[in-house]
Amino acid sequence: MLTFSRFFIYSMFFFAVQGLAAQSLELPQDINTAEEEAISWLADRIVPNQDIPDPTALRRRLIQSYVIDPQNPAYPWIYHRSYIYDDALAVITFTILEDYQKAELILSALYRNLQPDGAMFFAYNTRNDWPYMDDPQGGQIRSGALAWVGYAAVFYLEQRLEEDPWFLEDDLLAKDILDLAQKIGNYLLNRQIQDPADGRFGMVTGGYGSHQLGLEDETIQEEFIPVEITWVSMEHNVDIYFLFRDLGLLTGEEKWTQAAERLAQGLMSLWNPRAKQFNRGYRPETGLDGSLPLDGASWGFLFLHARGDMRKQRRSLQNIDEVFLSTGDQFRGYRPYGNEPVYEQSRINAWYFPSNPQTQWTDLDFVWTEGSLGVAAAYARGAMEEQAIEILRDTIPLIYQGGVRYASNVVDYQFGNDPSVASTTWFILVAEILKGNPHAQDFWGNDEL
Repeated sequence: MLTFSRFFIYSMFFFAVQGLAAQSLELPQDINTAEEEAISWLADRIVPNQDIPDPTALRRRLIQSYVIDPQNPAYPWIYHRSYIYDDALAVITFTILEDYQKAELILSALYRNLQPDGAMFFAYNTRNDWPYMDDPQGGQIRSGALAWVGYAAVFYLEQRLEEDPWFLEDDLLAKDILDLAQKIGNYLLNRQIQDPADGRFGMVTGGYGSHQLGLEDETIQEEFIPVEITWVSMEHNVDIYFLFRDLGLLTGEEKWTQAAERLAQGLMSLWNPRAKQFNRGYRPETGLDGSLPLDGASWGFLFLHARGDMRKQRRSLQNIDEVFLSTGDQFRGYRPYGNEPVYEQSRINAWYFPSNPQTQWTDLDFVWTEGSLGVAAAYARGAMEEQAIEILRDTIPLIYQGGVRYASNVVDYQFGNDPSVASTTWFILVAEILKGNPHAQDFWGNDEL
């Protein structure tokens, strides 16, 4: 394992190959074996499956997001849950692998659950029909996750059209898949801030519904707040940028291209030059949210790379190891935050960590696997393949029966350590980028592609 700063050692190599597609690599056998097992594990998550043999008809062919131990107290609520972000990642992954049938099955299931206004809930039960429009209580809408679904639909169509220019005219499902992407795009476009005087200008608001933690009688309680989300998130808007951009490329409609450019302008207002990464977002009540998440550097790099902003993309990788790297006794990877409290509410943080009420993420021996693989994707895109391979190898100890655990440890109400679709798909995506898979190169690719 490397213990020195990856960025400075390899910066000259980074410059030499900037803007070129990744070369095809022969990956180490342990990574190839892990990827093969991960692909099989992912295919087994489409319901019906062994865990959910009789899903409700509306939710058939969605993805089972986690494989949870039945002894886990959260099992009754989570084992059958399908998060639309995971569905979208699975569609992208199967498309990259040219397993188009599985991608279409999941896209068709998502289309069945699309609301007339283009919204979808953040997550769906698969063994029953909650949430749905007439019973939305507790159901959240998140703009970022919704954008992933729209992008997955566009990405699928783009790859099929490269092989068959008449695919949209000839394929029975293609028009429905395009309709899915456009309706989602319009829903998000209607929530884009158009006022240049607003600190959120160009960006899209967060969605609907919030779960908030409270402390009552020395017990942690979670409450659902049915409210429109007015803050904007850097991470959400990176997701939405690629949807708007690629809808413009696919349809030729100027409204999507213009929306993407406004959004890119808004995102750049979140750039933090001192931290060399993006801030978390902007809240209309309090202004700039100066928290510094890992994806503000990793996904921020992928956005900057697509935009061709060489200077900022280079800087966005500089501090990742220094700020976010976790090198515990068991696992090595990256934390979601650096010098930030584990729970933002001081009372909650003190309840969980009474001996050190100011506990920060840097105090924990903790690896966020999905986030670590996002770093690997950034390194792979930045022609720092050796570092990406190292992260894949560091991830292998966190694989259980083919699926990659979402995190190394449990952090209540934030992270579980069960095998997850999110982490498993990112593992496959990074491996395919490194292999030079042309479909993988198109995923969140350069603007000119």
